[in-house]
Order: sequence, then structure tokens, then C-alpha cells
Amino acid sequence: MRSTRLAAAVLVLVAAAACAGRDTDPTPSTTTITRAAQTAEGIANAGFDAWRAGDEAGLLEIATPVAAARMFAIPGYASDGLVPKGCAADETDVLCTWGKDATGAELTIRVAPSTDGLEITDARYTSG
Repeated sequence: MRSTRLAAAVLVLVAAAACAGRDTDPTPSTTTITRAAQTAEGIANAGFDAWRAGDEAGLLEIATPVAAARMFAIPGYASDGLVPKGCAADETDVLCTWGKDATGAELTIRVAPSTDGLEITDARYTSG
């Protein structure tokens, strides 16, 4: 009986040590997203992923502050069911779209050249 209690106590201590130092902060994690050697579609996808994850710092690595603010003004639930619809280029920019077939909702992210490479310069959401 005593050895069972001792084993249980050791197990609790091992589990506590394994959990020590873990970040329990519920805020979203941030990632480093760089513009170097990225395609416009890659930048748009990284921006979409950062928005969906709630990673404002990561989004600001590849987006203008105005574009990031527009994306984070869109309710998070709006990303539910959005699927990639593709990208199209105009004279200088690339527009990448995600949509919901059932509702007609669309998110369009504009990627344009900047002095630092490519960046997200605008985002628009229509609820359909």
C-alpha cells in the first residue's frame, strides 16, 4: 500500500514538472511571417491564416496597418466555411478570394508591391 502511494506521489511530481513553465495564456500565438521570396498568393494565404488564428502581430509583418485593421474588424466567425477561390492579377496587384458557396460571402485580400517586397494592402469582406 505504501509503495502504491509513493508511486502515485512520484507520478504527480513528474506530471507537475512536465507542466511547469508551460504557457497557459489563452492569447493567440504569434508567428514570424516574412515577405522575402514570397509569392503574392503565399502572402495572401499567410495573411488569411494569421487572421483566422487571431495573430495580429503576424499579420502586421506582411500587411499595412490599415489592411490589418480591416481584416480584424471582420468577425472571427466569418472565417468559418471560407474556402480558397483563387487569385487573379491586375496591372500591379493580385487579388485573392475566399468564399462560401452556400451564402455567397467573400473575403478578398489585395497584395501589392512595396519597398519591402509584397504586402497586403487591402481586405474586403461581403456577407453575401
